[in-house]
Amino acid sequence: MSLSYTLTNLKTTLQDWLEDDDADFVAALDDIIGKGELMLWRDVDIQNFDSYATAAITNAVATVTKPANLLVERFVSVTVAGDETIVEPATAAWVSDYNRGANTGTSRYYSETSITSWTLAPTPSANATLNVYGTYGPQSLVDVPTGTWLSQRAPDILFLACKIKAAEYTKKWTQMKEAQGEYKAELDNFIGLVRSLKRTDIEDIVQQRRTDQQPVTNQPVEAT
Repeated sequence: MSLSYTLTNLKTTLQDWLEDDDADFVAALDDIIGKGELMLWRDVDIQNFDSYATAAITNAVATVTKPANLLVERFVSVTVAGDETIVEPATAAWVSDYNRGANTGTSRYYSETSITSWTLAPTPSANATLNVYGTYGPQSLVDVPTGTWLSQRAPDILFLACKIKAAEYTKKWTQMKEAQGEYKAELDNFIGLVRSLKRTDIEDIVQQRRTDQQPVTNQPVEAT
C-alpha cells in the first residue's frame, strides 16, 4: 500500500492488484473509486467532518453563493468591518417581504434560494463576509486528482474500499471477500481517526455568541 495516493497511482495500483488492464475496467475506474469513497464515508459519522468556510457578500446584492460542498449549515454569521452579527434562518416568504420595503443594512436573516445560494435580509449595504460553520461533503479524488484528505491521511483504507468495488465490478468474488475482511479489520481505526479530529467546543462557541448578541427585533415590512 501507499503512503498517499493520487488518482493516477490509485488507478494503477488497482489494476496491478487485479492484474486487469481491460479497457472497460480501466474506463470504469473513476466510478469504482467514487463508489469506494462513498462506501467509506457512509461507514463513518459524516458530522465528524463539520468545518468552517466563508462566502463573499456583495454590496446591494441580496443573494449569496453557499460555500462549496456544504451539506448542512449549523451556524451562520456575517462580518462587516470586523464586526460579527449572527444571521438567522427564515422562510423565503419572510425574507421576500422584508426586502420588499427596500431595506438595506447588515444582513440578519437568510432563506433558501436554490441548492447553491441563499437570499439575505436586509439587502447588504456593504461588501461583507459570510461565515458558515456546518457539515461539508468530503472531496473526491476523482474531482481533485492530485490528492484529498482521504487519499493522504487514510490511503490504506481508501485502497481497501476501492478493492472491494473493483472486485465487485469484475465479479472476482474471492478477492472481494478477502478485501471485505481487510476493510472491516481497519474500519474501527479509521473511525477513531475521524472522531479524534472532531471539534468538541463548537456548540459552546455558538451558544456563547448567541448569548452575547441580543435577539434581533426587526420585523418584515408590510408589502406595499
